Amino acid sequence: MKSFQFSRLLTCGLLTCGLVAVALHLSTSPGLATGVNNVFPEGSFENVKIDPGGVTGWWGVTGDKAKIVGKNGEHWLRLENTIAGQSVQTGRRFPLNPEWDSLTVKARIRVENLKPGKNSWETGKIDLEILDANKQPIPSATATMSATATETGWKEFTSRIELPGNAAYLHFITSLWVATGVMEVDDLRPS
Repeated sequence: MKSFQFSRLLTCGLLTCGLVAVALHLSTSPGLATGVNNVFPEGSFENVKIDPGGVTGWWGVTGDKAKIVGKNGEHWLRLENTIAGQSVQTGRRFPLNPEWDSLTVKARIRVENLKPGKNSWETGKIDLEILDANKQPIPSATATMSATATETGWKEFTSRIELPGNAAYLHFITSLWVATGVMEVDDLRPS
């Protein structure tokens, strides 16, 4: 198992804030590695920096459609869309360590009054795109965690991506894609 140094990433300023925690598993074999470190500790949404322009480092977290909400001292990301045929998205690129072989992402999602679009990809979802050094998507390195309209309460999702040698960034995109309703995301942590 390979290891990485979280403090080195912070020192370099690669992770200034996060709404999303991504669990990184390094492996040189088909099985998952042990001894996982959480490189995005803001995944509980308790310590994110919110400024007048939104959430530092993230696009799309502004106004009433995408925001951090809370109750009883707990916080989470909330997306809300009331206009059929339109989408609400948030996202951020996170640098990847070139020594990592795989990436495992775990998240809790809760939906309310979700009305998906006509196609299966038109729903509440988290898309994981792996990008190269030029920040271009690597088509073979993607994953999606999709919510369904019949789900109730918080549901945990896990997704794993094998990283190609040219993987440089994770582009994390949370969206109500051509769907209406509410989608909430919380408790992103290592699996």
